[in-house]
Amino acid sequence: MNLSAGNWIAVGTGVLAAIVVSVQGYLHRKQMRQAVLHQQDPAKHPLKPPPSKLTLFLRNNLRFIITLINLSLNLGLLVMNMRVTTPLTRRDVLSIALEVASIFFTIVLELGARFIAKVFEMILYLATAQYDAVEKQFKSLDLVSSMQKPMIDLSGRIIDRIGILEEDRLARLKEKAESNSAESDGKLPGEE
Repeated sequence: MNLSAGNWIAVGTGVLAAIVVSVQGYLHRKQMRQAVLHQQDPAKHPLKPPPSKLTLFLRNNLRFIITLINLSLNLGLLVMNMRVTTPLTRRDVLSIALEVASIFFTIVLELGARFIAKVFEMILYLATAQYDAVEKQFKSLDLVSSMQKPMIDLSGRIIDRIGILEEDRLARLKEKAESNSAESDGKLPGEE
């Protein structure tokens, strides 16, 4: 069974179309099931379904997978170039240098990305802690400001009370002085 390139393209197109239609039907049925479940119990079944295991795996490990593929490809090419027994040409030297540099920079970028992620995580932690501290200060300021009016009223009452006491004291001293002056009208001290 010898097929020409055009025949292989036609077969591949038919297989690809069948795969696309099957996947589209599967995703549509999955979406419809999710909508029905959401109508039955919205709290338990949100409209946006949770990500699949493959999506979670790729989301968590994509950078590592890309790094691993890059390192594997460059190491494979480097080994192939090093196994050549013919004399090295400029092209071979350039290829080996680029592969070694690519391996080195892949490792440096991966370590740098991890370091930067840690730094951002620390910055986020510090910013969150600072935000919490400022929020606590504002809450204490709100408490103080809510206590300010009663304290001013209390202080005013105390000052008024002190003023009344002082006025009473002055009035009693004045009465005493007047009564002493009325008793001693014309009498010398010690005389009765």
